[in-house]
Amino acid sequence: MPTDDPDDEAWYDDEDADSDAALPCPECGAVIYDHLDHCPKCGYWLTDADRRTQNAGGFSRVVRIVAILLIVVFLVTLLLAGVMF
Repeated sequence: MPTDDPDDEAWYDDEDADSDAALPCPECGAVIYDHLDHCPKCGYWLTDADRRTQNAGGFSRVVRIVAILLIVVFLVTLLLAGVMF
């Protein structure tokens, strides 16, 4: 008699199947999952340059610039506070 024991080796987690990374197709905008080499909708073949462009760290340039500016302001404030005391 089969059981629904999560420790059973034959147990399969459906959530893992949906957790694949996806990126939009540069040609048609359809979803291309990370394990695929081409777009299932239009057939566009992804190059390494396409993958690097679309997976470039996850943060936009604006977010990086704002983060750097905040760090600089924080460090300058610490330096000025240390000089005043």
